[in-house]
Amino acid sequence: MDTNNSRSWRKIFLVTQRASVRRGTRRFLYAGLLIASLVPRGIAQSSNPEKPKPENVFLTLDGTPAMGDEKARVAIVEFGDYQCPYCGRHANEVLPHIVTDYVKTGKVRYFFKDVPIEAIHPQAFKAAEAALCAGEQGK
Repeated sequence: MDTNNSRSWRKIFLVTQRASVRRGTRRFLYAGLLIASLVPRGIAQSSNPEKPKPENVFLTLDGTPAMGDEKARVAIVEFGDYQCPYCGRHANEVLPHIVTDYVKTGKVRYFFKDVPIEAIHPQAFKAAEAALCAGEQGK
């Protein structure tokens, strides 16, 4: 008798749990529809079907830290942030190969431009400043 009673309670529990999940799913879908109706149309799409015209961008590299032959036909400009984990990964894993294979052979001149993103990396500006000072001192 106890096994039948526990089975019936288990069935009741499963039925109420499924109903609860259905209600939660419905609420989630209604909330999504409400949010979608409040977002202006085309927010993710351009209302201008014309393609933007390409622009020439000129970047001065005067005073930018560099390594490699000044007469190299190829220049690589890295824009980096000292607190960015991906920039750090590039510096530790990829840059040594670039230096060995291209910079030291005279094929590439490598420049580094500091682009500290202080909104998400609060110490990036100070780190960039310290790196420039160290570079000026030859360290």
